[in-house]
Amino acid sequence: MLDAVTKVIVSRTIENNVSPSEGAAVNMTDWLRRVTLDIIGVAGMGYNFNALSDPENELNNAYDRVFNKPHNEQLMNIIETMENLVPVAWLSSVPLKHNHETDEGAASIRRMATVLIDQKRLQVKENSEVMQKDVLSVAIDSDQITDRALVDQVMTFLAAGHETVSTAMTWAIVSLCRHPEIQNQLREEIRSELLSPIKNSRSITPQDINRLPYLQAVCNEVLRYHAPVPLSRRECIKDTTILGHPIPKGTNILLVPAAVNFSKTLWGKDAAQFRPERWIRSNGSNIGGSTSTYANLTFMHGKGQEELNYVNNLLTEVFFKDRDHALVCHLQKQSLRAFWQL
Repeated sequence: MLDAVTKVIVSRTIENNVSPSEGAAVNMTDWLRRVTLDIIGVAGMGYNFNALSDPENELNNAYDRVFNKPHNEQLMNIIETMENLVPVAWLSSVPLKHNHETDEGAASIRRMATVLIDQKRLQVKENSEVMQKDVLSVAIDSDQITDRALVDQVMTFLAAGHETVSTAMTWAIVSLCRHPEIQNQLREEIRSELLSPIKNSRSITPQDINRLPYLQAVCNEVLRYHAPVPLSRRECIKDTTILGHPIPKGTNILLVPAAVNFSKTLWGKDAAQFRPERWIRSNGSNIGGSTSTYANLTFMHGKGQEELNYVNNLLTEVFFKDRDHALVCHLQKQSLRAFWQL
């Protein structure tokens, strides 16, 4: 994964005749999204989408249409805010270019998911004696899910499985660029605790990564500070109460990690600071020194192990392969650009 990005950085530097002191600019958001799409395809579907080698393929273009910022961004932000506050379904049907492109992208993804399921079903049938390890094969083999539900699950799995991971990895790079002292300390831990891949043929294992406390702390802090999904909406399906307040059926409930994860009541006076050390000081508990296990809503009280593992692996590879290079970046309105400063 990193090899492909590194090759692009080097080639861009040569092509643009960039001096070593200037570094090379690469849109990391795009590259990481394509990488994670391929990874989730192989792990979840047993299929390589080739988004990394072919950025113009149909699935990658479909996600571009769904997730890219609209031209009329201010208007769309107003509409999305209204949808979160008031359940007005017709807002997404307003004849705007972004709505049209989003619908087209979603239809393309649904069509490709259907084709993928049909191909996988045939593959499972023809190789019934061979145990398939991907999630889709297991779901088909169980014969417990209808085709329509399976398509819905594949679409959810593809979107949630790659977009949130790439977003988390992008923010990890941004955080290290903004805090070079943390970047240096993390590089020092990785290089002092893990054997060099050049001098040692043994692959790095999950157990190796798990015994790096500062790496774990940095990744946990990235996911707290930059929740990949900053706001999630739920609709109440029956009359109920929350903390004694009546909540009628149909009420929109907003879960906002971007607010709760910064609560000084839950995290202390330094809640607004990016400080990985908070995850090391707690006495054996992994709640970052907060007052509650519900203080971190990044995964809606789930463990979010997939995002954490990918961020761990990304940072380990970066600092293993680039001994003397520092990460420097700047944010743009439409994308993140990161620099390997030579």
